Amino acid sequence: MATATLLTLLGIAASASVALYIAYLHRLQIRQIELHRTDPSVPLKPPTHPLIKWVFDYGIFLAVTSLNVYFLITDVRDPSPITKRDIVDISIHVVAIAGNLTFVGLIYIANKLLRTMR
Repeated sequence: MATATLLTLLGIAASASVALYIAYLHRLQIRQIELHRTDPSVPLKPPTHPLIKWVFDYGIFLAVTSLNVYFLITDVRDPSPITKRDIVDISIHVVAIAGNLTFVGLIYIANKLLRTMR
C-alpha cells in the first residue's frame, strides 16, 4: 500500500472517530440535561471519565517512562561498538524506568489508602 493511500485512510479513520466521539459526548450531555430537568438535585456537569482522571494523575510519569524506553531502545539498537558511556546510558535508562514505575506504584497505593480513609 502506498504511503499516500495509508495516510488518506488514517485521516479518514481519525476524522470519523472524532465525529463519533463528539456525537457520543453530545448524547451524554443531552441525557444529563434531561435528567436534570426531571430531578433538579442532579448536577449538570457529569463526573470526569476514569481514563481522563488517570491521565491527569499519572500522565507525566507515563510520558517520562515512554521517553526513557525510547532512548533505551535507541541505545540498545545502536550498531556502533559499545563504550563505557553506552553502558552508563543504558543503566541510567533502566534505573529511571524502574524508578518511575515504582514511584507511580507508590502514588497509586497512597491514593487508594487516602480514598479508603475518607
